[in-house]
Amino acid sequence: LDALCTHLEARYLQLKKMDFEVLLADYLRVLHWRNEPHFFMAKGQRIAGTIVGVDEAGRLLVKTGAQTEAFDLKEILYLA
Repeated sequence: LDALCTHLEARYLQLKKMDFEVLLADYLRVLHWRNEPHFFMAKGQRIAGTIVGVDEAGRLLVKTGAQTEAFDLKEILYLA
């Protein structure tokens, strides 16, 4: 429990200092399926894409061919 509280406090202090670049870099480092090609369901269609990150609004950025699209919650679904 002490370790968890220590980690939470460290992240809180980063937020308080507005250290967003470090927080984003840490998040992207552990973002599941980042830079790996997968199939998704989006806008009623099966698409091939690669998760490349998140935008400032927290939407998932997926590269589909030559363009990168932003998806909000429940707008994209991973296909196994």
